[in-house]
Amino acid sequence: MTGGQLGLMILIESLFVAGAGALLGIGLGLAGAKWPLALHVAQISGYWMPLYVPWKTIGLAVGASLVIGVVASILPAKRAAGLDLLEAIKYE
Repeated sequence: MTGGQLGLMILIESLFVAGAGALLGIGLGLAGAKWPLALHVAQISGYWMPLYVPWKTIGLAVGASLVIGVVASILPAKRAAGLDLLEAIKYE
């Protein structure tokens, strides 16, 4: 495995982790906002209030999460690309 391949692998892994974290956070956040809010409004007013979801803002949040994940992986990817893979495995 060359240094470039290792760097690309770390980059793809960071995108996957950041994307999974963003989707999980958004999904749990929406679920945590919808059900308690709807139940509270229904108990007080007697009708169900629809939940407004700002999809543009959610898209920006997912994009920002991916960018932050890539930026955070640049230094470890450069460091890993400079190492001899067999030596690094042998050290661990």
